[in-house]
Amino acid sequence: MTPEKERIKLIINIEAQKEYYTVYDIVTREMQEEMRLMCNLSDRIEAKGIEKGRLETLFELVHDGILSVGDAAARVSMPESAFSTEMESYSFSHQ
Repeated sequence: MTPEKERIKLIINIEAQKEYYTVYDIVTREMQEEMRLMCNLSDRIEAKGIEKGRLETLFELVHDGILSVGDAAARVSMPESAFSTEMESYSFSHQ
């Protein structure tokens, strides 16, 4: 055979590549939008949890006499009255 007509045997391992693909072959725009919304929601939930934890820590520090209401409110950029109102609704675990 001439070099142009020479046959070669080529083996491709397709199975090894399959593990990188999900069950869904086609990701639609709707699916992409839904995933984006879910990620945004997850980020907002995380941010709210962090904010709540920070406030609860400040409430505890004020309750224990370590920080004044004014100092704690300033740390979260809240008016003292708003901070006090929030703190009144907080249930202290060690009371």
